[in-house]
Amino acid sequence: MKNIITFHSTALGESHRVKNKVCQDAADSFEDSEKGLFICAVSDGHGSDSYFRSDRGSELLVKIAVKAIREFIENIDQKLLTVPFTAIPARNTELKNGTNRQETKQDVAFRRLFSSIISLWNDEIYKDWMEDTPTLEEMQVVKVPETALNSFVEGKNIEIAYGCTLIALARTSEYWFGFQLGDGKCIAFDSKAEWNEPIPWDEKCSGNTTTSICESDALDSFRYCYGNTDFPPAVFIGSDGLDGAYGDIDEFALPGLAMFYSGIIKSFEKNGVEKTQKEIDDSLPILSATGIARDDMSLAGIVDLDEIPLLIPIFRKKELERAKQELESAINIFSKKKENVLLAESSVRQKQEETDRIRTSIKQIEEIIATEKNKLVKFTEDLKKSEIEVQNEQEVLAHLQKGFEKATKEKEELQRKIDTLLS
Repeated sequence: MKNIITFHSTALGESHRVKNKVCQDAADSFEDSEKGLFICAVSDGHGSDSYFRSDRGSELLVKIAVKAIREFIENIDQKLLTVPFTAIPARNTELKNGTNRQETKQDVAFRRLFSSIISLWNDEIYKDWMEDTPTLEEMQVVKVPETALNSFVEGKNIEIAYGCTLIALARTSEYWFGFQLGDGKCIAFDSKAEWNEPIPWDEKCSGNTTTSICESDALDSFRYCYGNTDFPPAVFIGSDGLDGAYGDIDEFALPGLAMFYSGIIKSFEKNGVEKTQKEIDDSLPILSATGIARDDMSLAGIVDLDEIPLLIPIFRKKELERAKQELESAINIFSKKKENVLLAESSVRQKQEETDRIRTSIKQIEEIIATEKNKLVKFTEDLKKSEIEVQNEQEVLAHLQKGFEKATKEKEELQRKIDTLLS
């Protein structure tokens, strides 16, 4: 008998904690080792004000899904799913892309399962509404938009209030399958420790937009995978708050999410189930607080404890290769930085030499200025002395000019006297 376990965990998001809001995620799991039956499910309640009871909707949905899957497995022809691994996109996606695929017996069986889940969920949420009908004041307190408020008061479209997503997994001794409605991620690790997304992605689930069980076309939004090949040694399902902790672009977020899951696999192998479950419970709130999205988180999975030891050496080899690559990258960065440092040092030396030359020139100029300044002082003193001498000479000249003018007048007077006498 294989040593397989299921686990699940849910954590209140940091953004909800600071706003004093309830956790809108839910997770559940079931296992019957004797029958070789293992099931898990996660659901993410929508966060907008119209979905003010999505925490109840998600809690009801995971329990309904687990129960419906158990009944599905008990009643289905086991040979129907003992086929090579098959992945089916959402019918809405096929219709959009113009795919005219022939419906198979497996499609019919899964659509019945999905219809049952939708029907049971609607029954339960209407029952919850009737047993605990919110008052107008209660809905106004949680800021339900007016359009939705009017419908809710009339008892219409109440499924919106409970809106949520769903991801579920099941494994038997003969086959395994998974299905999804809405966002979040299903990540499986194969026997080579490579991770993949076995359930097809839905392009309608991006950003803050997602498909939901509360929508009228919910049945056509389910996508799924199944088969008796490619049994994953470990497969995880998580709400979008979990993958959102690593970013909102899959190219960057998914590797981080896969690394988180590989850490859980290693913990199961090293620390056992009980301790790893506690580690998961403790780590999710921290991941929400330190991650990007800071949203509620729900996580569940199915792990083959006999198979995962085979993954550990591969993980370590990959980690070693990654470490070597990081070391090589670090060495390259160091070499470039060292080269930049040497260039900077050379530049500094050149600047210092230039600075020294300029300083020497300034000193020489200062000495010249000092010498010329002394000369200027002497020239100034000589100029003042010359100016005084010129002034004195000018005074003497003026005095002599006056004497000369006086002598000239006397001469002219004598000449006139002589001229008079002679005449």
